[in-house]
Formats: sequence, structure tokens, C-alpha cells
Amino acid sequence: MLLLLYIIITKIKYFIDIPYYSQKDFTVFLCLISNILYTADIISIDQGGDTILNPIDLLQTDNRGIDVFHCFRVAELAFKLCSQLEISNEEKEEIVLSAAMHDIGKSKIDISILNKPGKLNNKEWNEIKLHPKYGAAIALMMGYSVNISQNILYHHENSDGTGYSKGLRDENIPLGAAIIRICDSYDAMRNKTI
Repeated sequence: MLLLLYIIITKIKYFIDIPYYSQKDFTVFLCLISNILYTADIISIDQGGDTILNPIDLLQTDNRGIDVFHCFRVAELAFKLCSQLEISNEEKEEIVLSAAMHDIGKSKIDISILNKPGKLNNKEWNEIKLHPKYGAAIALMMGYSVNISQNILYHHENSDGTGYSKGLRDENIPLGAAIIRICDSYDAMRNKTI
């Protein structure tokens, strides 16, 4: 475990030098990521013998399509938004954790699709739309709550029913998923992510 933490720290040590984030932010981020990575390291799915996640891959944005810094920014935005709402601390924690993990399902998407320049064809777009389902399954397998799994599953739903995974509308979308959708979209526009 200490070796894994050392590898994580060396992979993201430059994060400390980003002035926007405090040392406390980095510590919380590192604890969250190390917990996820430690849990993911011991979980596998019997699909050709592959493990569901290679923990170090989660820290390499060009390798598995998961932009860890985007996920951290979305979690930070979700925390700020939740702080303005009258919800329990437990629900806030679940929403923020869900936000930090919202794109974990991208680890199961072919990297050539995630990094494809230009427009995706229908088959590729349908594959991308599976990442919330993969992420929800991963969260459950890692022992996280059904609420966290549902927040991840529905984080691309729109109030008018045009989103995915299920095309939910309005109050049928869990609050956490709606918050993540807003924060994810805002960060994507602000930082020009896909």
C-alpha cells in the first residue's frame, strides 16, 4: 500500500504547485483517489481475466480517458453547490464523492474512441453513452452506496428527458445526478473538455 501511495504521489506531485488549489484540497484529493485506487486494485471482473481498472491508469488522463483534474473540479463545484442547499451532510458527502467518480466508467471505453479527433459515428457515440452504466457498476462493486451508483448512472440526464442513460425527466432525476450534470457541464465549457 505504501508503494502504491508513493506512486500516486509521484504521478500527481505537480498538482501541489497549482496555485488555485490549497494544500488541504490536495490532501483531500489524494485521500479520495488513494481510497478509490486501493479498492479498485483488489476488484476484478472475469471478462477474459482483465481487472476492471488499473489503478495507476486513473491518474494518466491520456491513457484511460479519465481526466482526474476535471473530476476533482466537478467534485469541488458540487461541494460548493451542495453547501448552498438544505440537505444532510451524508447526502452532501455522497454527491461530492459521486462527482469525483462520475467518469470512472470511461475506463471501460476504448481509448481510441475517447481520443478520436473529430466527430464520433453512431456506434462510437453509443459506446460513449455507456460510461455512466459502467461507472455505476464499478461504484457498486467497490462497495459504494446505491445512491452514489445512481448519481453516477444518471449524471448525463437532462430535465427535458433528452439525456442518457434512461432519458429521465425533472424530479425523476436524483438530486445528486442533477448537481453533477450542472457541475460537469460547467467545467467542460469552462475548461473546453469533451
